[in-house]
Amino acid sequence: MLSFSVSINVLFLILSVAVLPWRACGAPTNSTFRLNSTEAVSFTRGWSVATFAEDGSQFAFANGLQDDVQVKLPTNSTAVFYQGFRIARGALYFACVDCGVPNTTQRLANIDAHDSTENGTQPPETLFSFTDLDPTQQHILSVVNLPDPRFNNTSQLTFDSVIVTTDPEGGDPMLSS
Repeated sequence: MLSFSVSINVLFLILSVAVLPWRACGAPTNSTFRLNSTEAVSFTRGWSVATFAEDGSQFAFANGLQDDVQVKLPTNSTAVFYQGFRIARGALYFACVDCGVPNTTQRLANIDAHDSTENGTQPPETLFSFTDLDPTQQHILSVVNLPDPRFNNTSQLTFDSVIVTTDPEGGDPMLSS
């Protein structure tokens, strides 16, 4: 017959193994959307694509004022992190979650991605983020290129990817599509 402490340890082990997959299924996850995420990411005319010679990865950029990118975030999104490049020239833009979407709370930000020390060799970085998004709502991120008065009203908007955090337990499962 097993001692009381061994029985408790065995019971704890059995419960840990049984609960582990359940907890992992409910954990928040990150998904990355890039240029080829055609169902989620859309660009207005005027965007160009560049390829890094070292690894063949691609990014997009736009020089036209009012050029924009929109990202339809997946259901149960709780955060979005916009990845792009800082540049030595004008780089002002406006970012918004749910602008023009009825019955939602809009989140707004003016972004300045100018960096006078940038020499074109730095990797992409998180230029801005929106967190604490309502996971019960479908969200749309819009980013618009704005004139930068420091550089004769020129500006360049870059896009490498967005990283989206979703929480499968964050929304009402009856509302998920």
